[in-house]
Amino acid sequence: MHTIIILTEIVVSKIEKRLLPNIKWVETEFQISFTKVNAILTGLIKRKFIIKVPSKIDARVKHLDITKSGREFIYKITSSLVQT
Repeated sequence: MHTIIILTEIVVSKIEKRLLPNIKWVETEFQISFTKVNAILTGLIKRKFIIKVPSKIDARVKHLDITKSGREFIYKITSSLVQT
């Protein structure tokens, strides 16, 4: 569930030309600890769905961006919802 929400938020942010979500956003949105967030994001990175991108404003902040594999995954999920 977290995977779909994170990937969807990245896609929506890109479409709306907003800042990409960051690690703090994930912590706040899901109300979970940094340790749990790190575990979720590590899984997404290992599956090559997302990458961490340093902020241009603050180097301490890492934004989350979607990869080609991540886009393909979220497309499969969302297109299957339309077909039902």
